[in-house]
Amino acid sequence: MPGVRQPVTVTGCKLCAAIRRGGGVPGFPGADMATGGTPDNTETGIVTRADMKAALIGVLLISGLLLPELSCAVTISVGASKDNTIYDNGNSNSTGQGIFAGRSGAGVVQRGLIAFDLGTIPSGATIDSVTLTLYVNSQGYLEAAETVTLNRLTTDWGEGNSGSGGPTSGGGSGVTPAVGDATWTSAFNALSDWTSAGGDFAPQVSASAIVDGLGLFSWTGADLVADVQSWIDGGDNYGWILRGNEASSGSSKRFSSRENTGNGGANAPLLTVDYSFTAVPVPASMWLFGTGLAGLVGLGRRNSVR
Repeated sequence: MPGVRQPVTVTGCKLCAAIRRGGGVPGFPGADMATGGTPDNTETGIVTRADMKAALIGVLLISGLLLPELSCAVTISVGASKDNTIYDNGNSNSTGQGIFAGRSGAGVVQRGLIAFDLGTIPSGATIDSVTLTLYVNSQGYLEAAETVTLNRLTTDWGEGNSGSGGPTSGGGSGVTPAVGDATWTSAFNALSDWTSAGGDFAPQVSASAIVDGLGLFSWTGADLVADVQSWIDGGDNYGWILRGNEASSGSSKRFSSRENTGNGGANAPLLTVDYSFTAVPVPASMWLFGTGLAGLVGLGRRNSVR
């Protein structure tokens, strides 16, 4: 939805992160200038002997003359790119501040939909672990421990502009869907339907968690890893569907959505992915070494004529 920022946090190997951003080698002034920035020595613009030595070592490492390849482990934490709730009464809640799973006190079955943009993970990466963290801000009158499952969605779906409910209450029955909203029968309201009412998803549960009370809860496991790995390898990423206890009225769990303003927005959904990858393939190493060395020579000449 326009206007909602999807936060992305990356931690891990700084050298690989710099390469992937196109910024070159940390400590190498040429990398800054090549991307329109300024040299590391911002006060004088002079490339020091230490700068050149650090750059040469960095280029040698990356090019594979000291290491045949550079493998890194990275952790990325990303906010949801879209979410919604579908209800068996035909309503939707795409821009509401809650995502629901279970059965409301009025007997309405609710299923949450959530997806994440994982485009920052490079092709060929190996997914090591995946954790989805959601914040429960309200629950049905049963206030019982309930199992909430995640299944991989197999059809794309919409987040329109329907919505109801505040940061910690309301929205349990949804509202009239807008065009393009996901509903119980439609993946995109007035545009295309699900193959099966209630959403199209893989039969195998990707992860489950027992949700009891309010606060943070996490879903993780090998099947969640397999889902993300399949998406990185080129599969269609439509996210997951959340399902709770759909047999008992009052069993509903209300999770903070990506639009939720509670706690300054800190309770919004978060997906954390640990992955590993090779930063520079061996066949590209000599090209990288040659271009890096040429850049060093050019910088040295520039410095000598000042």
